[in-house]
Amino acid sequence: MGVLSTLIPDNIIIIVNFSAYDSKSSKKHVPNTTRRVLMGERSKWSLPSLPEEVSKRAKRGIIEPVYFALIKRPKKYAGNKLDNIARGAMGIYRYIGATDETSVKEVLKYIEEVCLHLKGKEYLHWFDFEILVARRESYG
Repeated sequence: MGVLSTLIPDNIIIIVNFSAYDSKSSKKHVPNTTRRVLMGERSKWSLPSLPEEVSKRAKRGIIEPVYFALIKRPKKYAGNKLDNIARGAMGIYRYIGATDETSVKEVLKYIEEVCLHLKGKEYLHWFDFEILVARRESYG
């Protein structure tokens, strides 16, 4: 994290990988439930929203949901059948917190704690997650 002294993020990206998801099984709700949790919407299972939980821990709003995308990777079945089911998801958040290195590290710690808590939730089926920081640069 020594790089953070020169990189105060504009965005924070969270990538989650699903452990047990099949679009035809009883777990077909996983992508939609993940979207609701990552984007700050209420789920029908009363799962906490990630932005809301992070804000509670920080005692102020520090991340704002911007984009959500499913991550699809081809999976080959018996014969030549190829299916592009979701293997994970990505949420992109605008960072609106303080711009000092200590505050950014604290926010990343809160996000990690919330993701670890959510990872254990029955309806999400998250295998693992990554937290990335990004700084926008304009060229041209």
